[in-house]
Amino acid sequence: MFLLLGYGEKAGSGSTRIMNAWEGAHWRKPLINVLPRPDRVELCLSMEQLLPQKSINKLISVFGEEITHLYGDGLIALTTAEMEGCVSNVRLQQLINKHSTEISQLLKDLCNEGYLVAENKGRWTVYHLNLREEKKLSKESF
Repeated sequence: MFLLLGYGEKAGSGSTRIMNAWEGAHWRKPLINVLPRPDRVELCLSMEQLLPQKSINKLISVFGEEITHLYGDGLIALTTAEMEGCVSNVRLQQLINKHSTEISQLLKDLCNEGYLVAENKGRWTVYHLNLREEKKLSKESF
């Protein structure tokens, strides 16, 4: 781990190694948090896959087989909401290589399709899985 962090090497040279190692393993990108008090930078290294089967199975149980038509960025957004409890534009910018405007449109589309529910407005908007959809699906099946 110290080799990945660049311990004993030039300052800052380890961050590229960490990012490349995580990308090569298809794990979720490291999350970097800047904390103002006390002044710290926190690096969260998750060893979970971007699209773990457990999360996909949970999404299928909530939304049914129709979730299987989603792919790529939409599926990453939904699995992130399932795994982390919510997803935001900023968080998706860390996970996928899209502009914030494109991510906003993606999140809006997922809300319109009934997969996500928005909370708050503007830059503070976070999105949660639409668990009310689960109740609707279970009523339709009877």
